[in-house]
Amino acid sequence: MSSQDDANTSGIIAATILALSFAIVAVILRYIARRYQLMETYAEDWFIYLALVCKIGIDIGGIILLQNGLGRHINTLTRQQLVNFAKTQYSGSFLYPACITFVKLSILSQYRRVFASHSKAFKWQINILMALVVAWGIGIIITAILLCQPIAKLWNPAIRGSCIDLVKFYYGIQIPNILTDLLIIIVPIKEVLTLDLTRKLKFGAITMFLLGTITLCFDIVRLVAMLQLQNHLMDATYHLTEAAIWTTIEPSVAIIAVCIPSVRSLTRTRRNPTSTHPWGAERSDATAASVQEYIKPELLQRGGMEMAGLEPSKGGAESRTRDVESRAGLMERPDGVKGKLTGPAEEEERDERPAQWPRISLLLDR
Repeated sequence: MSSQDDANTSGIIAATILALSFAIVAVILRYIARRYQLMETYAEDWFIYLALVCKIGIDIGGIILLQNGLGRHINTLTRQQLVNFAKTQYSGSFLYPACITFVKLSILSQYRRVFASHSKAFKWQINILMALVVAWGIGIIITAILLCQPIAKLWNPAIRGSCIDLVKFYYGIQIPNILTDLLIIIVPIKEVLTLDLTRKLKFGAITMFLLGTITLCFDIVRLVAMLQLQNHLMDATYHLTEAAIWTTIEPSVAIIAVCIPSVRSLTRTRRNPTSTHPWGAERSDATAASVQEYIKPELLQRGGMEMAGLEPSKGGAESRTRDVESRAGLMERPDGVKGKLTGPAEEEERDERPAQWPRISLLLDR
């Protein structure tokens, strides 16, 4: 094996290990954060777990490809290695679209839940996007099944039959992938701008959604790398290196981007590790000001309390005000003055879980 072959192989191994490790850590931290917040397991969680399983499958396939000639010149490989290479690459035609589909469904499922109280038009947009994503995933898988007729022609060119143009197949994978990513980024921005949030929180929410642009960039880079193969099909095992690297990086970046909002809650907790409050924040009279900073009155009064992590109250505006004050650590004392609870009552209040904590940033974390 030449030094250049060694470099190609080393690059793929490094990219695979790093990409998979970061994706696994991100999903584990997401799981810990959601258990810490006592959150239910929603559809978006199951989708991201399935995406990680597919990602692991992609990287196992990458290891098998390395053992059978990926990164090496085709004239140095045995016939059996070429057969194994083609079969393994074929399996990746199912795992990659499945992984990306589950990531997109995780994002869209979270949109549906977070913006549950918003307009029907927005719900229809999300439903249509989900249908498009599912149709894309199924379409790619069906096309992969029909890639060659008979399918054995993929690893035995001597068999009589026909195959789909691989360049068109790559276009069919990546162009709809890029377009749906773009729509997933754009669609929620209008809804965030209509929320009664401070400018700081609107900017933060939009920034989290725009993390998807990172994945979009990797989509484009992977498309370019795949299309460059059309000029090197006679030595595909060697020139597939760059495309293989981006194929392992892109799904990992997508998984990490989905997990970042949930993981943010853990970083806030670490700011004050001695606090008894689940979010690591001090329980003091200043908390009342924090409530006003993060939640505009209009938000509480227009039925958007679930967006702030509060349960809607049935007692009207006055009852909602008492509810917020109670969760902020302020209660009516016997002398009629509102102040911080002390004694057993305070301990009881401190036992309330994070779902009660009125921080509008839950819009991003959940």
